[in-house]
Amino acid sequence: MGFLNVATIRSSDHLERREIDATEWAPVGADGKREPAKILVRQLTGKEKDRYENWLVEVKRNKRTANLINARAKLAVLSCINEDGTQMFQQHDVDWLTDKPAIVFDRILRAYEELNGALEDEEAEDLEKNFE
Repeated sequence: MGFLNVATIRSSDHLERREIDATEWAPVGADGKREPAKILVRQLTGKEKDRYENWLVEVKRNKRTANLINARAKLAVLSCINEDGTQMFQQHDVDWLTDKPAIVFDRILRAYEELNGALEDEEAEDLEKNFE
């Protein structure tokens, strides 16, 4: 395929997805074991990625600081979807979601980075300087 034009970009609405193991979030069965379970993580739109990054910044007295409270759950709210593509979680789910096993959040983060790109070392350093 060659160069894209505005009409082609506008008509494209597919967001990539990844299945991740979420067995630790599944209920325990009568036998005391959890059945293997998965969830879907999808790419974020530009608007969603900006929203997530904005959630991680707190401004007090014109000073920016990192706010990582509930960062993993907030990422799950934005990126986890049901099989039909609808959002799995809503913003009000953040509070109870934070009590779930962290290992699944780590998998969500890895999938997020694969799908949306991870911050390069230089970018991360620049962000840290803004928080000092």
